[in-house]
Amino acid sequence: MITMSNWAHNLRQTASAALSAALTLAVTLLLASTAQADRWAQPPAEERAVSWSGELPACDDRLVLSRIAARFDTRESRFWDSGIRLTELTQARQIALRPWGESYIPRRFCSVRAMLTSEAGTHHSRVDYIIVEGRGIFGHWGVEWCVADLVRHQHAGPDCRAFRP
Repeated sequence: MITMSNWAHNLRQTASAALSAALTLAVTLLLASTAQADRWAQPPAEERAVSWSGELPACDDRLVLSRIAARFDTRESRFWDSGIRLTELTQARQIALRPWGESYIPRRFCSVRAMLTSEAGTHHSRVDYIIVEGRGIFGHWGVEWCVADLVRHQHAGPDCRAFRP
């Protein structure tokens, strides 16, 4: 039989447990927000001991586009022997510049329309690419790219997803 004193005791225990859970949640949220603030308090990449310049070529820079075309042609002839050539790159556009903030390595995300030519004819595809500081020869910028219709072994995920922010 539940008496009034048992009921009051159970109510106090429930209230105590609820208060304890609320305090635990508040402390967890406070610690998470402090960690988040520390993460965002990093200095910009240009101000670090090993600094970056933050200067990246534009998406439509001729050197960037010619590097993509040359490396594509080399890869297709040397490794895949597919007979596919990248003959034209047009409509280059920027998708994002340093999307994760100033404290990360400078990156420019871009996309361009490509014309691929083979014995079967011509085909248009999208090429997503990232211009990254410090990835080239002598620490200069480098470019990583992915042709949406030719994702070999899904190295960039379906539809070149890994090359977009």
